[in-house]
Amino acid sequence: MELQMSVLQGVKKTKLGLREFIRLGDFQQQIDIDRKLALNVVQFNVAGLGALSGCFTVKASYEPVSDSRVDIKFIESTLVPDQLQQLFKQNYDLLLSIFNPEGWLEITYVDEELRVGRDDKGNIFVLERARR
Repeated sequence: MELQMSVLQGVKKTKLGLREFIRLGDFQQQIDIDRKLALNVVQFNVAGLGALSGCFTVKASYEPVSDSRVDIKFIESTLVPDQLQQLFKQNYDLLLSIFNPEGWLEITYVDEELRVGRDDKGNIFVLERARR
């Protein structure tokens, strides 16, 4: 699934205000139903570093608690390439807090092409199934 639109609440909007420094690219989510794992992958470019491209990945497990809600537990995150890991070392917790999946997600609409959901932090997500 690819993120088409997101409404972020509260302090996250300010944190994402790094538009002059970081340009977000594609956001993809891969779900392994058998293992109950989700992988969120965010592509981005860093201005001022020769337009260095990077990828931030967050892995989480999920457990259905109702027909429309899942509880989500953070497992791990990675940031590539390595020089970005060093650059964001002091602010890694901030980066993680922006994309932290810990909590719950409620699916409010789903069909073959689209999924709309909201989380416990007040964020709304619209995802479209990626073309294969």
